[in-house]
Amino acid sequence: MGRLEMSPADLCELYTLMELYEKTYGQAGSTAAELKENIRKKCEERGAAGNMKNARNAGRKKKYSKETDRKILEGDKSGKSIRKIAAETGCSTGYVQKLIYEQRHKKCCSGEAEPEGKTATP
Repeated sequence: MGRLEMSPADLCELYTLMELYEKTYGQAGSTAAELKENIRKKCEERGAAGNMKNARNAGRKKKYSKETDRKILEGDKSGKSIRKIAAETGCSTGYVQKLIYEQRHKKCCSGEAEPEGKTATP
C-alpha cells in the first residue's frame, strides 16, 4: 500500500480531532498518543503549526472591502462626521465607529499620538 499524503490543514484538523477524542474519552492509549504526537510533529515540520486555529478559514467573512475601509478612514481624517461617512460608503454608523475606534486604538498602542481634538471612545 502506498504512502498517504495529507495537506497541512488536514493534518492539523486531524490533530485537533485527536485532542478532542482524548479529552472526551480519557487516555486513548499509547498508540493513539504516539499517533497524535507524530501528527503534531508533521504539522510543525510542514509549517502548518500556525494554521491549527482556523485551518479551513471558518467564521464570519468581512462584509465590506478594504477599499471601503480606506474610504472610511480617509473621511475620518478629513473631519467628516460618522453619519456622513456612513451615508457616503453605505455602511452602518456602528461599523464606521468601530473601524475608526480600532484605527485610533492601534495608533495609541503603537506609541503614535492621536490627532488633536480626537478621542478614542468605544
